[in-house]
Amino acid sequence: MSAVRQGLKPNLNFGGKRPRDIHKRPKPKKPGDGATLGKVRKPTRRRRRRRTGPQLSPNPGRTARFYRTNKRSRLKHRRDQRLINSTPQKKRYRRDLMKIRRRRKPGPQTDMSHKRGRIVAESRKANRGRGGKQKS
Repeated sequence: MSAVRQGLKPNLNFGGKRPRDIHKRPKPKKPGDGATLGKVRKPTRRRRRRRTGPQLSPNPGRTARFYRTNKRSRLKHRRDQRLINSTPQKKRYRRDLMKIRRRRKPGPQTDMSHKRGRIVAESRKANRGRGGKQKS
C-alpha cells in the first residue's frame, strides 16, 4: 500500500529543491547585479607552464616513443636512473660536460659526446641511440 493510503505523509524533503529543479543550471549573473560591481571581466587564458630541462625531441626514437606511451615503465626507468645519476662519478661527468657545453654553446637538440677521445657536438638522438640496440 502507498504511504498516502495508510495515512502517512510522504517525505517531501529534497534539500530545499524540488526534484525537477535538481538538474537545472544556475542562471548566469548579470553585470549590474553587484557581484562584479558593474565591470565585466574578460575570461583569461591560462598559460601552460613551460617544461624545465631539455625540451622533448620533435623526432623521438623507438625508446623515447615507448617511454612516452607506457607510464609504468617510464616511472620504473626514472626510478632506476635516479639511483644511477646520483653517484659521484656521474655528477663529475655531467659537471665536466656542462663546463664544455657552456663554452661551445651548441643548439637545443645537441649533446656533447665522446668520439675517438674528443668531445664533439652531436645530435642528441644519434648520441644516446648509440648505446642502445646496437650495443647489446
